[in-house]
Amino acid sequence: YCDVVRIRWYRNEELLKEAEYQIGTWEYFCYGVVDYYNKVVISFLHTSRPFRNVFLTGITWGLIRTFRDDEIEDIDCIMEISPLSEEVSINTMNYTIRSKSEYAFEFQKRQKQTLYFDEAILGIFYLKDGSQLGMTRYSVETQDAVGVLDSNQFMGGIYVDKLVPDLLGEIMAGEGVAYFLDDTYAAATVSGYLPICTKRAALQQLAFAIGAVVD
Repeated sequence: YCDVVRIRWYRNEELLKEAEYQIGTWEYFCYGVVDYYNKVVISFLHTSRPFRNVFLTGITWGLIRTFRDDEIEDIDCIMEISPLSEEVSINTMNYTIRSKSEYAFEFQKRQKQTLYFDEAILGIFYLKDGSQLGMTRYSVETQDAVGVLDSNQFMGGIYVDKLVPDLLGEIMAGEGVAYFLDDTYAAATVSGYLPICTKRAALQQLAFAIGAVVD
């Protein structure tokens, strides 16, 4: 894989943003927010192994779309939390919109979507399924990061005084989801057997073992 990438965003000949990414895995998301660019230059500076080719298989790009209450026909949002972490629920948001934009709504795998009430963020979700019902009408199903974790497997292991931050990092590795662990658990450890299971189940077991709440 390419472990050093530089990306430059331009508006005509004006350089708007430049970022260099140090990558430690074959799958990586280069995060950058830039407004009104019309050219991107991606430079692959270094590979993890010498004399290997870099293959570019696709580019994902697009607009940030904001759907307001005059475009949302209906919306159902379920958000749950367990104070005991005997279960880590999958929060969902399903909605139907009639878009007023001239741009078609493009469905992309794990497309990030944020739910707001006024200016407050209520939840962050990822596209699960979507369909076009008409020329400008769409139906969308989403789930939160827990739903994403429920689709991927964790290989488990036998642990002796394993630091909680390290185990949590292993569970969340490769998901591209930002998370926060309270400082209370910075030095906490766990011991025991965690079987092969989904990452959601592994997260639930870890939270239950240390008395943490997953939100």
